[in-house]
Amino acid sequence: MTQVVLRDRSQWRWLGKPMARADVVAKSTGTQVYGIDLVLPDMLHATVRMAPWGGTVARLDPSPPKACPASCACCRSPGCRGSGARHLVRDAGRAGAGRRICGPDTAGDQQAIWAALQAAHDAGDIDSRKRDDGDVDAAIGPGDFTAEYRVPFLAHAPLEPMNATVLVTDAACTIWAGTQVPDFAVARAAALTGLPKTAIRLENQMIGGSFGRRLEIDFIAQAVQIAMAVPGRPVKLTWSREEDFVHDQPRPRRSPASGAA
Repeated sequence: MTQVVLRDRSQWRWLGKPMARADVVAKSTGTQVYGIDLVLPDMLHATVRMAPWGGTVARLDPSPPKACPASCACCRSPGCRGSGARHLVRDAGRAGAGRRICGPDTAGDQQAIWAALQAAHDAGDIDSRKRDDGDVDAAIGPGDFTAEYRVPFLAHAPLEPMNATVLVTDAACTIWAGTQVPDFAVARAAALTGLPKTAIRLENQMIGGSFGRRLEIDFIAQAVQIAMAVPGRPVKLTWSREEDFVHDQPRPRRSPASGAA
């Protein structure tokens, strides 16, 4: 068919008419269920203590921490950015307590980031020109024009911390998580478990904020790895707010002039 006849405006059902979002009432009344709210029968709760960027875990006592007697396991887990310690318990409160036992958090330094960028600029390693058209000097005219713009890096800091619930069996892997890239998450789970993609089921959950952070699947990959250690039982991995900030992948803050912060 080469000639397509458009439907007459009088026959439109949705176009041009105000539509209420299906989630408005739930979000306005606090009844919306997000990924972090998911509860499954016989579910275990997991938390992680990740090594600083580029680091690895040098030593780990696999026995349950004495201060957390309800612990089921405490073991090494290869993270997406180095190794980390994972901690499995039967309730979320004890998961947080066990994570704190493992040691302090570390964070980056904005001044060090600026110093590294300045050093690269001074060394001539930064040149973002994709085209070199015209005569810039002639266009600007006489005199020097110099401007320097700096915006700090910041964490995405979504209200809902990184979390994912995973159930792994010999034949399948089911993931409940809020993600902006479900196809990537399924592919990663298939690679980790050795199962075909057709055996991976992802139930995408309502996301409690993201700002692009859930374009990454590190937290989902960790949850899959942990669930593989306890096949047949669903495991909910929840990052602490500290881990969320320290292991975020910071983005530059857009200037107020751009209309967004």
